[in-house]
Amino acid sequence: MDVESVRFYKMVTRLIDVFILSILNGKPQTGYSIKKVLNLTMNVQVSYGILYPSLHNLEKTGYIKGRWVAQSKVKTLQKKLYRLTPKGRDTLSTYLRYLQKITSTLQQISTQDVKIHYTRKLR
Repeated sequence: MDVESVRFYKMVTRLIDVFILSILNGKPQTGYSIKKVLNLTMNVQVSYGILYPSLHNLEKTGYIKGRWVAQSKVKTLQKKLYRLTPKGRDTLSTYLRYLQKITSTLQQISTQDVKIHYTRKLR
């Protein structure tokens, strides 16, 4: 992995909750399908070791709700289907507003010559 890919991977994993909530905003998904969407759309191989603890924490905080359903081919096997809760939808909306504000601020900083003025107390 080149340096840019590593940096991008680190950023994605730090924002994994936002990505998960965004994916679940469309329709309920399994952990496997969430991982697949992340891998295909973000071109980042997110490990199950990052994904499932995040799913567990999001479920614990009430942002998502998981339920066990029988797999279609083998009835004795189950998979967990996650859906976004109203609390999770509100949180996603808040996160997206924060990200817009952060992006706007970063663009503003990078396009302007920002001067920092400070006063130094003389003794």
